[in-house]
Amino acid sequence: MTKPTIVWRAGHVHCPTAPDATAIATEGDTITWIGEAGLAPKADRTVDFGDALITPAFVDSHAHIGGTGATLLGFRPGEARSGADLLDRLASHAGELPTDAIVLAHGWDETTWPEPVLPTPDELERAGGGRRVYLSRTCGHTGIASAGFLADHPELAAYDGYDASGTLSRDAHRQARARAMAVVPASQRLQTSEAALRHAASLGIAALVENFIPIDSDPAAEEEFRGLLDLGSKPHLPDVYGWWGEPQAAERARDLGAYGCGGDLSVDGSIGARTAALNEDYSDDPGNRGVLYYSAEEIRDHLLNCHHYAMPAAFHAIGDAAIDTVVEGFSLAAETLPLTEIRSARHRIEHVEMLSTESAAAMVHFGLHASVQPAFDAAWGGEEAMYATRIGEKRSLEANPWSQMHGIGIPLALGSDSPVTALDPWGGVKAAANHHNPAHSLNPEAAFSAATKGGWRALGVPDAGKLTPGMKAYFAAWDLKDATPEQWSDALAPAPECLATVAAGETLTTERLTSENTTMLYVTQLFGGQESRPALNWLSLLPYGGRRPRCRTPDQTPGDNERRGRLDLLCFHANWTRRRRRPHRRQRPGPASVVRRSGRAVAEGDRPRKDGAPRQQCDAGHPDGSALVRRSRPEAAAHQHWDWEKPVCKGT
Repeated sequence: MTKPTIVWRAGHVHCPTAPDATAIATEGDTITWIGEAGLAPKADRTVDFGDALITPAFVDSHAHIGGTGATLLGFRPGEARSGADLLDRLASHAGELPTDAIVLAHGWDETTWPEPVLPTPDELERAGGGRRVYLSRTCGHTGIASAGFLADHPELAAYDGYDASGTLSRDAHRQARARAMAVVPASQRLQTSEAALRHAASLGIAALVENFIPIDSDPAAEEEFRGLLDLGSKPHLPDVYGWWGEPQAAERARDLGAYGCGGDLSVDGSIGARTAALNEDYSDDPGNRGVLYYSAEEIRDHLLNCHHYAMPAAFHAIGDAAIDTVVEGFSLAAETLPLTEIRSARHRIEHVEMLSTESAAAMVHFGLHASVQPAFDAAWGGEEAMYATRIGEKRSLEANPWSQMHGIGIPLALGSDSPVTALDPWGGVKAAANHHNPAHSLNPEAAFSAATKGGWRALGVPDAGKLTPGMKAYFAAWDLKDATPEQWSDALAPAPECLATVAAGETLTTERLTSENTTMLYVTQLFGGQESRPALNWLSLLPYGGRRPRCRTPDQTPGDNERRGRLDLLCFHANWTRRRRRPHRRQRPGPASVVRRSGRAVAEGDRPRKDGAPRQQCDAGHPDGSALVRRSRPEAAAHQHWDWEKPVCKGT
């Protein structure tokens, strides 16, 4: 059978081997040619995107598709700005439902409220008008239940994490959600999943990795999982790769058609719920170091089971104690399995937020991939947000060391963990290139590669993620004229609009879901919490967006980048947050200007003079009126710090 041939024309094609390319030719699901449109081969048809930009399509390497669809189509607790506001919104929505409805929703975040006081079971019961209510926190690791719901399920009291106050965590939370979901048939769940996949396609996402969490008390779990994989096989929807999150169940996962066994197999919980397993106490909860759900021996047993059935394994690990436990499990497995077999299996760790140097070395040793979510740092990282409250400013700024991971050879794949944070691949690239701690930022090219090629690499798909002849035709067209990732990843630039997404040579069906065009699919179920997620407000949440830049203090030593002669954030132009939105239009820098290198702000004083000698002083003004004096590079290496003076400000 002859495969159809298509020429896809655009203003520019992002192809490192053909920098002047303006067209792609495909035959079936394969790219056969890339070059200038005027030289394109004959084809059965031509698709013209005008002056758009074509890039590789995105892969979301960690998502919960059913929860994403349900969130997009229903009630949104994440929009609540206080406990009282949450109750008011719940009462408004529940009042439109039958009296026997169950209200199941996701997304509230008490750390964004002026007073983080959760509603009581009785308050939820009254707001729901007597209906059963269960609302999950944005992290997905804890929830609150109404009095009626708790009364209907007294067996929940036997599970770890049960609290009579109505706040459930750990096993009790998972069992409560499963009991609420059990009343929703798989057919209705798959309707919301299909809506989520169409929405993903509208964002330039051509493949998603589903992290499915089966619960024994949910009778429709297997049917839903098989249905998700079937949706991913349809030509008009993005590909779906499924992780079956059950311990030591590789045979079952294989029979269900899963890509691997594990995924969100939680070794610990989340920082927001104070259940991520830490080596030191939580800053706002002394004596609490979180929870370890699995031991190193259990991780070893899961790995041996996966290798027996030739399946990859993955583990959810956020805290440093959890990550240490996972790599210890790999060390135990290596006593039985050949190291080459472990390295070639494409095992991965999900999240990997608080990574120690020793565990990073172990990840390299065992060839582990890191599936990371940059939106977590954008929403909750830095010196002032939730992470700083939970684990302290120091550990918050040390979390998510993507640059170091990339630099030592840990393969990265970006994801959203949607609906925890929204499907937003460009937002993920921007967040990865603009970490709250600049030393941890990826350069824009690496961030974009981790969001595209990195996802395919982690899945063991070597012929996708790049636009070169012989590769699979997975790409997207954007209303962008700029041609480099450095320009795309500018935190101040608006998100580009996706004109089309192509997967395996097929144009996908897209439907952007917003609060204006969504409709309820469930009669007795409400889900919510994503469209107003603070992580979408990149300008206000990314480092220095709308806030005063903070320079290094005299008692802090330079980071690795500074030791290599590259300043992380030595000084800033006073108008940094109000600079032009088109930084690629470079002008001749003045003595108090800032230039951009690899997504970071770097002092003009770091540039050598025309005679080759290093500049001795940077005259750029700090916003507090002081000037930062830099030693020459040899002196800086010896003194390992930067000296401050307090002269008269020369200008702002």
